[in-house]
Amino acid sequence: MRGIFPMAVAVAAVAAFAQDVVQLAPDQAKVVFENDRVRVLHFNLPAHSKLPMHSHPGYVIVSFRPTHTKYTFPDGKTSEQRAKADNVIYSKGLTHASENLSDAAGESVMVEMKKPGMAEAAKTTLDPVKLDLKHYKVVIDNDEVRVLRAKYGPHEKSVMHEHPASVAVYERRPSQVYACGRHIAG
Repeated sequence: MRGIFPMAVAVAAVAAFAQDVVQLAPDQAKVVFENDRVRVLHFNLPAHSKLPMHSHPGYVIVSFRPTHTKYTFPDGKTSEQRAKADNVIYSKGLTHASENLSDAAGESVMVEMKKPGMAEAAKTTLDPVKLDLKHYKVVIDNDEVRVLRAKYGPHEKSVMHEHPASVAVYERRPSQVYACGRHIAG
């Protein structure tokens, strides 16, 4: 029992001192949008680059390129994750360091949620998924987030629908990426 207490204190100390990734790596992580509900980050991670220990609240991340990432947690445990381009992942809040194990640069957009339980507040009457199954697909739907993927061809029009106030949008055009209406890459 005595051996467990110092380990718990050490883990808590590392987690308490984990910093904001934007402050730690401003060349690799940039804030592209922020309000009282979300913060949207754009990541550009060179091949074999590392990010030091940092924390995130609950988040959704969209990879723009295939990635192979190693995560190291405050307790020393590690995990590896591979993601395809346009892969969407949800995670509860966590503290970790990361390393791009790929021979190519990684690029992604992360939406950090500042308020828990945002999915409940996101319910709408004119739900685009119910109104337009051809163009909208639910990618993730849980108590914290609801992520939709919309795909339209040239000259296709949307049906009348609504989005809740707690929405963050990213758009990908050939060789260009937009997040929350701002051009961020390409």
